[in-house]
Amino acid sequence: MRYAYLGVSTTAVYPQLADRFKLGTENGAWIQEIVKGGPADAADLQAGSGETRFQARQARPGGDVIDRIGDTKIESENDLGLALTPYEPGEEIDVEIVRDGERKTVKVKLGERPAQVDPQG
Repeated sequence: MRYAYLGVSTTAVYPQLADRFKLGTENGAWIQEIVKGGPADAADLQAGSGETRFQARQARPGGDVIDRIGDTKIESENDLGLALTPYEPGEEIDVEIVRDGERKTVKVKLGERPAQVDPQG
């Protein structure tokens, strides 16, 4: 079985986190890491950088928040995998993000999820 792959590691957005890091949206999947050479990297999506702690969790400020995949609203990081389910590797999809408080739509050509992922590429 082949699965569509975006190549990101995310954390859930909730109101306090959104306020603290000025994300511009109160829900979604906040990109913390991007797999080098993966689909998100090729589409110029942005991950956070550095590290800070907030409410006993590590966070990397500055990354994009994924708000929508195609027609599917992303309410939490768990929605991300489900939203990719109907797509095939190689398909180009619209990914709506919030970056620096601004909404934009980015075209992403999905890859095939590898058996193991090394975030460093």
